[in-house]
Amino acid sequence: MHKFLLFIPIFFLFLIFAPWQLDAQVVTEIDSISMCYNSNKEIPLVVQNMNNVDTLRLVLSFDNSVIDFVEYFKVNTKLAGGTFKVTNENDSIIISWTKTSSTSLVHDTLVWLRFKGLTGSTVLHWNKSSYYHSTTGNLPAVFVDGKAIVDPKINLKLTELSPTCAKTCDANYQVEASGGTAPYKYLWNGKASQWNDIQKHLCSGANNTVSIIDGWGCRLDSVYTINGLPGASVKLIIEGNEDTTIYLQNPVLTFSFDEISPTHVVDAPLWEFGDGDTARSFNPTHVYEKANTNLDGYYDLTLTIVNNNGCDSIIKVRIPIKEAQLKIPSVITPNGDGKNDLFLILNEKKTGSPEDTKITNEFQNMELVIFDRWGRKIYESSDYKSDWSAKGIPDGTYYYMLRTIGFYKTEKFRGSLTILGGGMN
Repeated sequence: MHKFLLFIPIFFLFLIFAPWQLDAQVVTEIDSISMCYNSNKEIPLVVQNMNNVDTLRLVLSFDNSVIDFVEYFKVNTKLAGGTFKVTNENDSIIISWTKTSSTSLVHDTLVWLRFKGLTGSTVLHWNKSSYYHSTTGNLPAVFVDGKAIVDPKINLKLTELSPTCAKTCDANYQVEASGGTAPYKYLWNGKASQWNDIQKHLCSGANNTVSIIDGWGCRLDSVYTINGLPGASVKLIIEGNEDTTIYLQNPVLTFSFDEISPTHVVDAPLWEFGDGDTARSFNPTHVYEKANTNLDGYYDLTLTIVNNNGCDSIIKVRIPIKEAQLKIPSVITPNGDGKNDLFLILNEKKTGSPEDTKITNEFQNMELVIFDRWGRKIYESSDYKSDWSAKGIPDGTYYYMLRTIGFYKTEKFRGSLTILGGGMN
C-alpha cells in the first residue's frame, strides 16, 4: 500500500516536467550586453520551438535613459510574406508580426536589434503582454530577460607641459583620463608613448590625436592642434646704399633691424654675410673685402634671430654686387627753381629722379675741384656730396676735376661745366 502511494506522486511529477512538455513552450531569449558610451551594439533576438505561429507580439521594456533603440535589421527570412514591424515607445519596443499562413522556427534568430549606449545599466525585460499565437490559440511561452550595462563616459584633460615654436616639434603634453573603467591605455598619434600618459616632441601646426582605451576596451579619440609660439618678427635694415647693393669701390654695409610688436629680441642675432664671415651683433658693419673676385655677382645674407620665447626666425636677402657708372652733368642752372640747381654726380646704375640717383656711398669718398677759365680754383671739397650750388658764380664755362677714391682703385674724371643763372643767386 505504501509503495503504491509513493509511486503516484512520482508519476505525476514526471508528467508535469516531461521533456515533451518543456519542448512545447516557445522560448524567447535576448542576450545581456555591455556597451561603450555613445556606441552602438547589436543584439540577436533568439527563439526556440516557435511552431505553427501566425501572429506574434513581443514587448521588450528597458530604461531609455540607459540605452536608446536605434533600429532593427536582418529579419528572419521565414517571416517573409507577413507584416513585420518594430514600434519604439520610449521605454519599450513592440515587435509584431502576422501572416495568413503559419511558420515555424526550431532554434533561430528572429531579428537583430541595435541599441546606443547612454549611461548606467538596465534590465531588458519581456513584458507580460508578449505572446505567440497559432491556429490553436496562444502558445505557452518562456521569456528570458537580459541586461544592458553601459561603460561610463571617458573624459580627458590635456595639459601642455612645455610649448614649442611654430613649425617645430618640441612640445610636451600630458593627458589625464577619468570616467570609463580603469586601467587606461594611451595612444599618441596612434602609438603608445614611452612615458604612457606623457608624450614629448609633438609638432605644431598639424592635427595631433590622443586616444584613451579603458579596461572595457572602450575608446575616446581626441584631435587637437598645437599652436606654436611665433618666431621673431623684424624689419631688416641695410645701411650704406639706398638700393641695398654692394658697390665694389665701397663694399661696406651696416645691418640692423626694427622689432615688430610683440617681438622682443634679448640676445644678439647671428649674421651670416654670405662670404664666409659671421657676426653676433645687434648692429654689425661688414666689409665685403673679396667682392671684386665674386663670380656670382651677389652675396646671400642670412639673419637668424631669436625672440624672448626662444623661437627663431630666419631672414634671407640676396645682395647684388655692382660697380657705379658715373653721369656727370655738363650744364647746371642754379636759378632756384628746384631743377638742375646742383652739380649732381649721378649713378646710372640707379633708377629714379636725379636726387634719388646721385652718388652717395658708392665710393669711399669723392674729391672735387672746380676751376675758372684762367685756372683759378673756385670750389674744392675732399668729401663731395653732390651739394655744390654755384651760388654767386657768374655764368660761364668752368672746368672740374673729380677724383673717386674706392676700395680697390682710384679714378680721375675731367671735364667742362657750363653755369647758367648762377649769378642771379
